[in-house]
Amino acid sequence: MLRSLLCCLALLLLPSFADSADQSGQIILKESANGSRSLQPFKVQNKWEVRWESSADITIWLKDKKGDPVKRLASNKKGGSGSAFHRTGGTYFLMITAEGDWTVTVIQLP
Repeated sequence: MLRSLLCCLALLLLPSFADSADQSGQIILKESANGSRSLQPFKVQNKWEVRWESSADITIWLKDKKGDPVKRLASNKKGGSGSAFHRTGGTYFLMITAEGDWTVTVIQLP
């Protein structure tokens, strides 16, 4: 009985350990919304990434502090998740064009 209980407890805790390992690095910005918008500017050092999840179409543009496009990070027509690594630090913001719900996280990598 105790063994079964411990096994069930381990299965419940396993996803949280996997999530924390998957989230290595420091979260600089995390935002969830529906539809299109520009996010607040953020400052990062070299070696960082953007992670996203979306329920529908999403395009994510990385823009510099003047608003000039730097790179298209994502263009996903069916929703889903992904990530994009960026080597160069600086002050940036993200412009999100989306049809549904989404979550975007900027992570400073070690």
